[in-house]
Amino acid sequence: MEGMVSRSEFWGRLLQHLSGIVEGLGEGECSKPLSLAEAAADIGVDYGRVKAPQLISIDVLEDLPRVLRSHGLYVVRLGQYHTGRASFILCRARPGYRREVLRPEDVSAAPRLPVEPRQPPRWVVELAGHLGAEALASVAAVELVEALARGGKVYMLSSLRFGNAVFRFQPSSCSETYTYRGQVEVDAVLGEGSVYTLEAKTLSRRRSVFKYKIAFSAQALAETLGQEVHPLVAFVEKRGGSLAAVAALLAPAAVPGTPYPVEEMRPRVRLAVEIL
Repeated sequence: MEGMVSRSEFWGRLLQHLSGIVEGLGEGECSKPLSLAEAAADIGVDYGRVKAPQLISIDVLEDLPRVLRSHGLYVVRLGQYHTGRASFILCRARPGYRREVLRPEDVSAAPRLPVEPRQPPRWVVELAGHLGAEALASVAAVELVEALARGGKVYMLSSLRFGNAVFRFQPSSCSETYTYRGQVEVDAVLGEGSVYTLEAKTLSRRRSVFKYKIAFSAQALAETLGQEVHPLVAFVEKRGGSLAAVAALLAPAAVPGTPYPVEEMRPRVRLAVEIL
């Protein structure tokens, strides 16, 4: 059997097949749910050559195939719970993906939380150069949540996975509401009375994250707990000999039973922490 089909090959062929659907999408609008297996069959690709995470789980703008970006499109995976086969929607972004993506400059424009972050303990400083984005981002996230809790004790659980999350979301104000059924991964959950979910990213070539990725983590957790969940995002970056992490509280919160309005997600406050 041939190797796995590439993103560029798959999407180049599929957009030609779906040209009628694509051309009919206005800004902020999304297609009906599409089956990955049926899409592969329609363009003559053996489903054994299809790797769903590579083709339709694209969380950052820089990883979108050029053919999708040239048409102002992005893809949102809808999971595969119940059916066993992955499904997705195609959406038309606003110009520059300005409402669909969060970037570090968006976070930097948010008001700074008026507290001074504490210097991390020595063992954190010594390990910082060996830690991944999630671990470094958690330092800033804990500081932010403790400040929001006015110094209250903060608990944290990291690297959670929900295998059969079911929730609804609305990509934009002019789109339909869709249902996600499938696996959701959460970098960390923090809080005490209030609950916060963290999405962490390391800044290098990739300097963005799609809002829907953050919203999915928050909404999956809200449905699981049956209570409001506040989304957080944190970016980690090397600056000379130091590591900097900035965390931001995002609004609106995810509410159980209520479709998350992805386009409305905005940074509310931020807190930066430097290590080393």
